[in-house]
Amino acid sequence: MQPFKPSTPQDVRTMIFKKLALSALILGSTQFTFALSPSQEEDKLDRYYQAFENRSSELEDVDNELFGYEYKLERAQKDLQSAEQELSKAQSEYATAKAALLKDNSEDNLRNMNLTEHALKMSERGVRTRTKRLERVENNIAELTAKKEQLSKQVTEGQKRITAQEKLVQKVKADASRRLAQAEQAKAEAQRRMLEEKRLAESSRKAVEASLNKPTSPSPVSQPAVQVPTESIAAAADESPDTIDQSELSTLDREALEYAQKEIARLEDLLTDSNHGRPTYKRLTLGGNKVETEQFEFLGKDQYRVDTVVQNGRQIFQVGKHKFRRTIPASDNGAEYVFIYDAKRLSRPRLVMFKKSLLDAIN
Repeated sequence: MQPFKPSTPQDVRTMIFKKLALSALILGSTQFTFALSPSQEEDKLDRYYQAFENRSSELEDVDNELFGYEYKLERAQKDLQSAEQELSKAQSEYATAKAALLKDNSEDNLRNMNLTEHALKMSERGVRTRTKRLERVENNIAELTAKKEQLSKQVTEGQKRITAQEKLVQKVKADASRRLAQAEQAKAEAQRRMLEEKRLAESSRKAVEASLNKPTSPSPVSQPAVQVPTESIAAAADESPDTIDQSELSTLDREALEYAQKEIARLEDLLTDSNHGRPTYKRLTLGGNKVETEQFEFLGKDQYRVDTVVQNGRQIFQVGKHKFRRTIPASDNGAEYVFIYDAKRLSRPRLVMFKKSLLDAIN
């Protein structure tokens, strides 16, 4: 195949334009590589941390409830045992009074049998009441135990996916560094080739102009083929930025929505009673190293709420003397969050938080 032989200065300019455009394309690929960053995977990792913290908070709350029910169970068992003893005594006294009445049908014996009969009925009622109370406590313990097992499983799974995601983030960072090095190498090679192309093009232009001024045609000038470092571009294109896994994010969004729904339902259930009680704190504020100090509003039943704008990152939120470590993903930076402070256990309060926009999906 004969090499390309420019015949006119116009052909030379066209050739120069094509070559320079190709080299510019190579240089432009470097900017594409600069866009490759692990920020998306890091944001997903932060969302994993947030879900893990929410589950851990729920698990701690269930543990606290179970701790309280252990005392209730012990108390209910003792009360039932005492009621059964009283029932046994009442049955014995009633049997004695009834036997005495059969022997002597006197008014005193009749009155005594009526009294012991009433005492027996009250004792039977006491046993039934305490049995039902014990059953309620046992049922609540069973439900809480099942909930604890479910949350414990979710916490364990959360720890596993955090560990896996941390490894992925490290890999993505390493890949990004490698891609950046490849892009810089491709850029340097492209710049070198652009200078070489300019030099060859200038030589070709001069040769064409000289040939046009001579009566005889010179020997054909062989035009070196331009080798484009397409390997670097292909490698960068194949290793495009790690796109967000939409199905995974949908799962995370559903988890966040379920968490918010559960907490709103809990609040609504607590506040159905018109007697909300009085606030324990005269002034309760939410503070932290990345959030403006805001005052809570008392909702009732030891529940407080404040809405505020948050910044991304792992941070400490402080309510009174209690501190809570939480994570805000980068995708939620500048978003408004709902904070609910559950102070029904003053020694072990709980801080609930979720993005306010989730309330639109709930309502």
